[in-house]
Amino acid sequence: VAYWLLQHDMKVMIAACDTFRAGAVEQLRTHCRRLEATSGQQVSLFERGYEKDPAAVAFEAMRQAKKEKCDVLLIDTAGRMQDNKPLMEALSKLIDLNKPDL
Repeated sequence: VAYWLLQHDMKVMIAACDTFRAGAVEQLRTHCRRLEATSGQQVSLFERGYEKDPAAVAFEAMRQAKKEKCDVLLIDTAGRMQDNKPLMEALSKLIDLNKPDL
């Protein structure tokens, strides 16, 4: 998705909101570097480390994306199984707090 957006001259920021899985932030950092190498355009990564509230990280990322005049903010969250109530509640909180433009 980010590559397509970059090819259409959009400024992209990616927010690392999977704050639970070990290696999630590093994986996104690697993806951003590869996107920059292949597209020639900068891809900002917004991250606050691990064990943070994903909804709060997304909220901060939205403020930063606006400040940097990004066209699109992509929010990466933890994978979810519909029967995992705590993760589904975290996703619900992220949506309620941030009101994303879906």
